[in-house]
Amino acid sequence: MPPQDLPPGLYDHPLSEAEHQALASQLASLHQLEPLDPAEAPQRLARYLRQLSEIALAALPEAHRQQQQLALVNRFVAVLQEQAPKTITAGDRLHPSARLLQELRAAQLLPGQEAITRPLIPLADGTLLINAPSEPSVGLALQAEVPSADRPS
Repeated sequence: MPPQDLPPGLYDHPLSEAEHQALASQLASLHQLEPLDPAEAPQRLARYLRQLSEIALAALPEAHRQQQQLALVNRFVAVLQEQAPKTITAGDRLHPSARLLQELRAAQLLPGQEAITRPLIPLADGTLLINAPSEPSVGLALQAEVPSADRPS
């Protein structure tokens, strides 16, 4: 969001270059800046990067969008690999097939044995259930979630 569009209020995100320039023309008493806590930096910076990444990935041209998205993500992974080669490897790059790993079984299903039912809410989703009429009920969501929970072998 361009800084000139920032309405007065409370904020809690890393300061961008554009925001810094916009704030430089204001009275210092009209805004409050705090140092980024080094202990919180990885999480806060990753959240900022996630927001920009979502905008950029959605804005790619429609023609071959998915391939371009994968290529862009893999370019970013390559940059991360250069900066942190002991923790990020070439194996962290996305496969060009653009598929999601949905399940990994310890063994093949036996005849009559059913696959685990997936939860109503995707595993990667942080949805908050509030029992609103248009939302899945907490009870139904839990009933669908429990069978997929990790079990001892």
